[in-house]
Amino acid sequence: MAAAGAGAHRRVEARAVGALPLVAIGGLTRERAAACLAAGADVVAVVGDIVRHADPEASLRAWLDATRCPA
Repeated sequence: MAAAGAGAHRRVEARAVGALPLVAIGGLTRERAAACLAAGADVVAVVGDIVRHADPEASLRAWLDATRCPA
């Protein structure tokens, strides 16, 4: 399993370990989330970047737009 703060290359290594979903969590920004998803994460989990934002609802909408899978 990748350690906290691991780079994208470590996430790719973790992806190869097994068939369980790979979840990126902790310290995420929308930019970091994009890198995590590009590196093979199945899901990103975010709380802090949304709830600490001056407008949490707008932040949530931005997160949804940034991480929504194309139809």
